[in-house]
Amino acid sequence: MTFPMNDFLLNYDVFPLVFPVGKEVTVHIRPTGGRPQFVPGQEYKVLICAMNGGRPCDYPSSADYKEKILTCNETGGFDVTHTYASEQQYFIRVLDDNGRKINQFGVYAVDQDLVGRYPLRGDLHMHTNCSDGQQIPEVVSAMYRSHGYDFFAITDHHRYYPSIRAMEFFKDIPTEFVIVPGEE
Repeated sequence: MTFPMNDFLLNYDVFPLVFPVGKEVTVHIRPTGGRPQFVPGQEYKVLICAMNGGRPCDYPSSADYKEKILTCNETGGFDVTHTYASEQQYFIRVLDDNGRKINQFGVYAVDQDLVGRYPLRGDLHMHTNCSDGQQIPEVVSAMYRSHGYDFFAITDHHRYYPSIRAMEFFKDIPTEFVIVPGEE
């Protein structure tokens, strides 16, 4: 099982995650106490990049790219004010003194019809040790939830029961995490 390298959902509160396109917005990045990465009072280079603007190695030639120097606030986070030009996902990347990425935070600029909605994280293709995965269905489910996923599907080869087994195990645990039954 692999998870995205970006662990900002575990260690940071980023808000708002979804906001209207074409309006100036301040995105607040606050550590939740997990692993502090930024020093209060220190300046950092912050990049704001549109995901549909090309490959990250093409920046800053991309059309929707902005560099800012921001001072880390007393909470160990940032307030990033920017006008997001088009409807899409953006990343806010914080760099060290050598220009290397320290962390990256995903946000979404959307047209008015999607304002107020919240993006969900999920995986609709995951295997357990009931086929060619490495862990039992219950552990795989718990690990996905602990990594900030909102939903996922267990899709073991020619086996439907592992997803039912995980759903049964978590049925009495109050959570919004959704396990979708499946089979490949």
